[in-house]
Amino acid sequence: MQPAAVIFDMDGTLTDTEAVWDVVRRGLAEDAGLAWPDGATQAMMGMSTAEWSTFLVEEVGLPMTPPEAARATIEKMAQHHREGITLLPGAVEAVRRMAEKYPIAIVSSSPRVLIDAGVESMGIGDVLTATVSTEEVERGKPEPDGYLRAAELLGVEPSKCVAVEDATNGILSAVAAGMRVVAVPPHFHPPADDVLEQTTVIETLNDLTHELIAELPGWTPSA
Repeated sequence: MQPAAVIFDMDGTLTDTEAVWDVVRRGLAEDAGLAWPDGATQAMMGMSTAEWSTFLVEEVGLPMTPPEAARATIEKMAQHHREGITLLPGAVEAVRRMAEKYPIAIVSSSPRVLIDAGVESMGIGDVLTATVSTEEVERGKPEPDGYLRAAELLGVEPSKCVAVEDATNGILSAVAAGMRVVAVPPHFHPPADDVLEQTTVIETLNDLTHELIAELPGWTPSA
């Protein structure tokens, strides 16, 4: 068995936006006079819009409905995107490098409007075969639904896919889908060691090479 596709997470993997989500959500809580609960940031990393907006209302206590919390958050994130997305080192180059050999997809917990804006900002739409928002599947990360849907759209068995992720819930999602995972741990709430042990860890996307993909554990050696 050989690798047949590469699937990227977006926030925190390609774009330096994971911390921005946290700033926006904390700002909503602060505006409502609420303290930020311990563990709330980590809990929401990777959740779908329906999941994290419900969390903001039920666990953080925002005085609004989940759709209102989602709308307020996404509007502020969209403003950030319009002002310009900061890319992580080697992001665009890594996507294009992988596309030289493999079909490419993105699986993100961002809503469709932000995925499309991110893809446009990065200028990588021409090399993507599919993009999936976890809003479009039943369950968000850490459940495998988004990655399984991407594999389906790519026409590739999940076991032949390599996922490139940064955060705990994303890693667990890809592992649950049966994929091999390359992790680029962030400085912002990095995964615990027991999570990273399930991955191949690289320092930056500049280290994501064809040779690395081919040498991931479990592939059948080429003849």
